Amino acid sequence: MQVNFSLSEDISRKIKAKNKDCYRNSILALLIYLPEEAIYIEGFIVSHSPFEHGWCELNNEIIETTPIYLYGHASTYFPGTRFTKSEVAKLIQANSSVPFSWLDNQWGYSHPDYIKAGIEAYKFLGIDLPYPKNGGKMPPQWRKRRC
Repeated sequence: MQVNFSLSEDISRKIKAKNKDCYRNSILALLIYLPEEAIYIEGFIVSHSPFEHGWCELNNEIIETTPIYLYGHASTYFPGTRFTKSEVAKLIQANSSVPFSWLDNQWGYSHPDYIKAGIEAYKFLGIDLPYPKNGGKMPPQWRKRRC
């Protein structure tokens, strides 16, 4: 999947996107500027090392609104948890904090797809991480590496 640079740049400018605020950037893009079929993704991005990251997808293209990833190094995306526009709106109305994949909910602690994305991101760099055996909680080193 490729980044749609034209749409990403346009939306990034409109929402006054900020570095290290990928979840806010992506959620604003989704709720204000993207059509209903767009999806909000929480997963991992690897440029030089893995980072937890949020972005959107539309028509099999990545909508990247965080400037450092849009204009910075080439990156590889590992999608984890996917949320529709209506799911994101409900989570925001419930005052849920981001990333939503960390919520203590029906998944235990972290969504299994999110954990799988993290494992794949580290494996991409040749680092093998076992699937967490601690009730679905992410390994602590992941939490230090947010966008």
